[in-house]
Amino acid sequence: MIQMKITMFSQSLQRHTDLVVALPSEPVSAENSASPYYQRPVKMLLTLHGYQGSGEEFMLTGNLHQLAEKYNLAVVCPSGENSFYLNQTGTGRAYDDFVSVELPAFLRRHLGLFASREDTLVCGFSMGGFGALHVGLGHPEQFCGIVAVSSALVIYTVAGMRPGYRDIADYDYYRQVFGEPDQVLESRNNPEVLLKYLKAEKRPIPSIYMACGTEDPLLESNQTFAQFLNRQGISFRFDQEMGIHNRVFAIPHLEAGIRYQLELQQKTQC
Repeated sequence: MIQMKITMFSQSLQRHTDLVVALPSEPVSAENSASPYYQRPVKMLLTLHGYQGSGEEFMLTGNLHQLAEKYNLAVVCPSGENSFYLNQTGTGRAYDDFVSVELPAFLRRHLGLFASREDTLVCGFSMGGFGALHVGLGHPEQFCGIVAVSSALVIYTVAGMRPGYRDIADYDYYRQVFGEPDQVLESRNNPEVLLKYLKAEKRPIPSIYMACGTEDPLLESNQTFAQFLNRQGISFRFDQEMGIHNRVFAIPHLEAGIRYQLELQQKTQC
């Protein structure tokens, strides 16, 4: 496995930012050469970390470097800070533009990655699970499949927030990230709105894999989003199994979701 850390200047963020990239080993080992995943070109996996995390930390603790080798993937982990990967007001806060447009263009130009939609997936855990849904549905021309584990689909909570609210963050933070709470459900910061636009415009919809632990406090919001997908007639997979909001649950389900997407691509045209 090859791993590199890259520092790039981002126009979207107006500063230098770091990302970590893991690539399969060269030359291919005898064991991997027999794997069906190595009978095709390398596929691209954009991976989004959770709240208070970083790309480098997620690569290490999420065992993502091992998935690069096992499934013949180029795994890219940018640092999204605590942004929920949304474009926010103010200079240097266009996080969606960074991970969805600027970063793919940079990696395509310098490393030959993000070559095609058919070979590109986005996945994430917690805040990154929300980001994967938002990024994938917001840029279907870029991403073929979405893997969203223990997604922090807090939009339903944000919609009812009032000044003075606090959980892991305060009202001012959520207002800066998502915009005015009483408008969030109708805004493009809501993945439901993005999917409705795709249906109305008859554009391709990325395949979706979701997972959430049955003891996770985010389970209800994940179920709410899954019910929305059902009402919209969207085919998807949602694994609900015993577990809480931690890496013990997340790591095997990230791999299960990636494997599901790769197998689905083998069966259908993305």
